[in-house]
Amino acid sequence: MKIIPRTVTVLAAAALLAGGCAPIKNLYNSIFGSDESERSEAGAAMDAVLAGSAPNDAQSAAAEHILAQASAQVEIVPFPPVPDGWTQRIDGTSVIYTAPPLPASYRERLGMEDAGAPSAEVRITYTSRTHGQDAAAYADGVIKERSCSAKVRVGTGFYTAACPGSGSHLVWVGEPGNLYMVEISGYYDRGVKALVEGYISAVVNGKRVFRDRNIGLLDHQS
Repeated sequence: MKIIPRTVTVLAAAALLAGGCAPIKNLYNSIFGSDESERSEAGAAMDAVLAGSAPNDAQSAAAEHILAQASAQVEIVPFPPVPDGWTQRIDGTSVIYTAPPLPASYRERLGMEDAGAPSAEVRITYTSRTHGQDAAAYADGVIKERSCSAKVRVGTGFYTAACPGSGSHLVWVGEPGNLYMVEISGYYDRGVKALVEGYISAVVNGKRVFRDRNIGLLDHQS
């Protein structure tokens, strides 16, 4: 069998599998943030090697990517604690923090008629299913769907956008298969600022949050 350079990594993985160290399915399921399409390509690569033939370039690349993911230690940033007076609920893959209503004096000043309406809402979503998209491409998809303004780059893999139609602002930080999104709507007071900035800081300053350790680095400000 002719060995191409990329196949070396695949052979190493196949040797582990053949030795009974871990079933293929369990290996894939244990790897953080890999998409189903990528798992399929990597599975085909390993199957090809075990069968004595060379995988194609796409299969080899997928297997290399998955093994790189496995070797990088990545930790998910925990959701922030619920601020005093706020409520928290889960909606699908998102955790939503809801601020209490504003005092009457503030509501009158802001023209808010509904006395029981929450002053703000912060929706935090973590996803490993980005379908191979990085933060920029993922943000573009959300922006198109919600008719938001063009994204603004804050740093490496770090973007924001305003959505006037829903009166919200969005923040994305991440890489393919490993992405954080924060949506802020309502009155942006000190409580909201503390919650959002504290969480985003934990994400971008985390030492093991991303496989690419440059994610979250702020662009140079002149």
